[in-house]
Amino acid sequence: MNNLKFLAVASVFVLGCALFAQTAQAQSVAEWLQTARTAFENSEYRTVLTNVAKIEEAVGSATKPATAYLRIMSHYRLREYEQCISSANAYLDDKPAQDETLQEINNAIADSKLRLAERQQNTVEQTKKNLAFCNTDAIIVEMPEFREAMEKWQQAQKEFEAQKADMENSYEQKMSDYHNAMSESEKTIKEKEIEDWKTSYIKFVEEEAPERLQKMEKDLLKPIYDKLNTAADAVKTETGFVWIVPDNAVYSNNGIFDASNLIRKKLGLQTTQTQTQLPTIPQKFAFVDASAIIQAMPEYAKMKKELEDLEKANQAVLNEKIDDYNRKTAEYFGKNQTWAESKMRELDNISDEIEKFTLSSEDFFRKRQQELWTAIEDKAKSAMQAVSVENDFAAIIDKESELPKDFVIVDATKLVKKRLGTK
Repeated sequence: MNNLKFLAVASVFVLGCALFAQTAQAQSVAEWLQTARTAFENSEYRTVLTNVAKIEEAVGSATKPATAYLRIMSHYRLREYEQCISSANAYLDDKPAQDETLQEINNAIADSKLRLAERQQNTVEQTKKNLAFCNTDAIIVEMPEFREAMEKWQQAQKEFEAQKADMENSYEQKMSDYHNAMSESEKTIKEKEIEDWKTSYIKFVEEEAPERLQKMEKDLLKPIYDKLNTAADAVKTETGFVWIVPDNAVYSNNGIFDASNLIRKKLGLQTTQTQTQLPTIPQKFAFVDASAIIQAMPEYAKMKKELEDLEKANQAVLNEKIDDYNRKTAEYFGKNQTWAESKMRELDNISDEIEKFTLSSEDFFRKRQQELWTAIEDKAKSAMQAVSVENDFAAIIDKESELPKDFVIVDATKLVKKRLGTK
């Protein structure tokens, strides 16, 4: 009797666990389906396929009508035409009801078959209708000539810093000479020397040193970029690509060939990844006016307003500090002034405060500007990637990229603006 009671209780417990498991599974399936639908709307097709696979593994074909469309169209938009056709055929075998999605699936099948037929026309000449890109900055940094150039530039920078320190030490001496001057005429001469020093120092720090360093950097890097361009031209000739654009001009990547390793090999550098095969069919490419797209975004106007307000606030504080410094400087250098050394230190402290505030406010401004700009740029690039996938563009590149005049390329600026909801 006790055994029967135990079995009865155990049966109820097992049944309860089973019902709980079914409820939890149903909840998970609903969440996966919602995630898949959201990802599909955002053109995140790999995420769609991942969640569809979870659903079908959990419940088999019970949710086929809800997931088949997502799976088929995700494969299609990823240009995985074989998977698109096989998934669609399996779905159509069940004779689903006629609706708009079924028509879209049939269209995807027809286009996929056409694309596969095009791929079979695998001729070398097809590559000559395509673009490639390369990771210019990464390759430059890997070149031994770059490291040698940077060592020379850094040494020059150290020399300029030493020269700046010597000038600052001479200022301390000039101020001491002024303090020790016995007559008004001698003080006047020392004042002139101090003013001349300030003019020379500002010119050196703000003009001469930066300009000379900038020119030196340009002169050092030119032969390095020339060598890289020569290697890229050789790769372009050997592979038949119309052009190899730098990666910073590529806003979306939906299958454009990465020629970085071919260029590395030509330069005698170590390759960093397994080389993919050259494209065997003509690809579609588009360009955009990135500036026009970003400037039309409401986030851009907000960024400008915030940065303008920040700049005005910083300038107001800086002007107040400079006015205080100028007022006390005029008082200090007055003909009848006999301030003690402590007053001179006070003046120096104000000057230090001005310099520190200027540096810190400029640093904060740059960081905030970069933070806001990155968010805007990421949103724009996300829209470009979605447009690239939707329209089967292998890549969207910058409109200023150098391309042969007869190369066929689409202007996708309006498509991206539409995606962002701007005009």
